[in-house]
Amino acid sequence: MALLTSDEIERLRRAITAQDHLQRILAEIERLQRLVFHSTDRTHWDRLRTSAEQILMAELVSRHEGDPVGLFLVLRAHEDAGQTWEAAIASVAGQIHSYFTTPLGIVLRRNLFGDAAAYLTPDAIRWLAGYTREQRAPR
Repeated sequence: MALLTSDEIERLRRAITAQDHLQRILAEIERLQRLVFHSTDRTHWDRLRTSAEQILMAELVSRHEGDPVGLFLVLRAHEDAGQTWEAAIASVAGQIHSYFTTPLGIVLRRNLFGDAAAYLTPDAIRWLAGYTREQRAPR
């Protein structure tokens, strides 16, 4: 069962579409996914946009209480530390992508999106199936 309702997912999707900094982070997450999975012939490229959106939504929900302003402030803090806006986008997107493609990030995304969670590789899906079975087994 997904923790996010369809209404909350739609609200987050509208926020991503409406705000330039979120669109730029989303594009960078997509670029990073292409870079990481470029040589994996089993990659489900048709899930690229959905996966990137879910990664960004997971960041917004888990670290910013669903408020896009939180990510804007993170970007501004990077700028205040001397990075250009583009460098801040790349840095923040890299951190988000790295976190939500780890085993923990895969589980968190599954919890947030349930069966609709989008992963690019069968490896993530297979790993998650093993994790889920282990969690259900009596101890």
